[in-house]
Amino acid sequence: MDKKNAKIGILTFHKAINYGSVLQTWALQNTLKMNGYDSEIIDYEPKELKHIYETSLKDAKGFKRKLKRILSFKRKVSMQRNKFLRFRKENLHLSKEMYSYDSDFRDIADKYDVIITGSDQVWNTNILDCDPIFFLPFHFNGKKIAYACSVNDGQVNERFPADWLEKWLRQYDFISIREQSGVEKISSFLNYNMTIYNTLDPTLLLDKEMYTLLIGDRIKDEHYIFLYNMWTKMEGIQVAKKVSEKLGLPVYTITNQMDMIRFVKYSHNGVKVDLQHTGPKDFLNYIYYSDFIITDSFHGTAFSIIFNKEFLTLNTHMDNGQYKNDERLKSILSNEALVERFVKIDDIDSLDLYKRIDYTRVNEYRENLRTQSLGLLLDAIEGKINL
Repeated sequence: MDKKNAKIGILTFHKAINYGSVLQTWALQNTLKMNGYDSEIIDYEPKELKHIYETSLKDAKGFKRKLKRILSFKRKVSMQRNKFLRFRKENLHLSKEMYSYDSDFRDIADKYDVIITGSDQVWNTNILDCDPIFFLPFHFNGKKIAYACSVNDGQVNERFPADWLEKWLRQYDFISIREQSGVEKISSFLNYNMTIYNTLDPTLLLDKEMYTLLIGDRIKDEHYIFLYNMWTKMEGIQVAKKVSEKLGLPVYTITNQMDMIRFVKYSHNGVKVDLQHTGPKDFLNYIYYSDFIITDSFHGTAFSIIFNKEFLTLNTHMDNGQYKNDERLKSILSNEALVERFVKIDDIDSLDLYKRIDYTRVNEYRENLRTQSLGLLLDAIEGKINL
């Protein structure tokens, strides 16, 4: 394929108000650019996406009379959305056309030579913002490539029947999945032999020097712990307080799903909530300049590794009272030098927080996987892989 004339479209969760979603989009597009390929993000918005991130104040009991505080908070939410909008406008090359669920995708058939689905949880059929379009169910004359798609706990269901999934997946020229468990799951959807590969998330394909182009001067001119917990809420706060006491450092947090209830819980428990710096670049800034990171997020973990930071990733997934591994986090922490950083909340008191991560080993391991993943992606684009 002639790199100069190749037209590549990327279909992913670029419109989510989510740091990882936007940054993995940026990473994939820049990875292609560094390897000689121009690409554009197909500007598609799932019909459910606009509802998922709407801020609700209906549960903010006891705060309605504090009207000024509520209005101020709503302005901060609007400011965050504008930061994401600005980041996409300034840092992503988007298609001129905007697409929605009801759009006619037939005009794409001759527009691109390659369409890449991924990365992120575009194939997690259990989440609302996953829809059939991310399986490219329309006619297309070029190559269909899935790169590092995350299935997580997705299953065959009413929205995604088994026969539909098999039909859509058969039309791909190359499929790679972010987690090994997802490789096995996608393989189970198919009734014929097709090689499914395991590849790195796009954020891990780039060196930290690329991300420093986005970071700028430090937001906080002090030593601090950065808490980024998407799911654990109070458990994450409790861990942060314990780590803060041991290390003697303040805790700062930002969130990509700003809601008033979470804000109040943080504030009342000594966590400093920054409602001013809430864009993708701010997220990177907080991680890059931090002394320690506590997270339950895949991309919070990924960027901790990229920047060679000391961190803890919280395992809070429970099943019938027992801890259940989050396959996304388990996959990224599979290196033996990082396994002990995937912790249960019950284990916090016994941890040696001063023990350093052996990043010499981690970086060597990551570089091997990066070389392999990038090679597969480029070979798939160039048609060198036969499934």
